[in-house]
Amino acid sequence: MSSSEVNQSLALAMTGAVAPKDLVDELCTEVQKMALHESRSSMFIKKKACLCLLRMLRKFREKFSPLEWVNPIV
Repeated sequence: MSSSEVNQSLALAMTGAVAPKDLVDELCTEVQKMALHESRSSMFIKKKACLCLLRMLRKFREKFSPLEWVNPIV
């Protein structure tokens, strides 16, 4: 929720790397918004959010449907 790119970047990196399933469940929609829908996010933050989604997908494959992300990311 911070407006600082540094804080957003650190939060996304932590979420993708070490977040437990409960935290991923809570933050999944926010990360998707940052990666795919928010025009106010910089390209750096969008890239970090996409990487975070990828890490969450690899850890909790049953939670996600990556087909939703393919067209907006491409």
